[in-house]
Amino acid sequence: DLPPTKSDNHVCIDEASWVDDDTSHACLLCLTPFTMLRRRHHCRRCGLLVCGACSLKRFKHRRAGGGRSNSSSAEEKVLRACDGCFNMLRQKQVTIMEQKLRQKQQQGQQQQQKQRNQSSGASGIGNAVNKANERGDRLDAVEERAGELEDEGAAMLSNIE
Repeated sequence: DLPPTKSDNHVCIDEASWVDDDTSHACLLCLTPFTMLRRRHHCRRCGLLVCGACSLKRFKHRRAGGGRSNSSSAEEKVLRACDGCFNMLRQKQVTIMEQKLRQKQQQGQQQQQKQRNQSSGASGIGNAVNKANERGDRLDAVEERAGELEDEGAAMLSNIE
């Protein structure tokens, strides 16, 4: 399962917007006919009528309860998603994680720059060499953290599937 998503109109649609059951007698993704054993399901994100094989994935959806926005009143549900929607949600989550990592890196760089400015007594060429060395060290740290996040993402995906 994907970790919870924030409630918005693009993440989860209401039942009234689902494709009507009588609209199709086959999965709208793979076109396999529905039978007594091959049941029809609705993707909770896009509302398409799909078979179980095309909607094996689930995502957690956190919806604020009672109109309040605090997290203690949030209701979390695990919902069915078609493969296309699940992949889109997963990519959206990866993009958000990458943005957060970049923000943390920028904050760390700004903090390091402030420290360097405060403690820097060197000038001229020596100062330029020190800055170049520090950038190289930061790049190594960023690459190492990116590898860690990639490993964490792979572990999350293996738990999902």
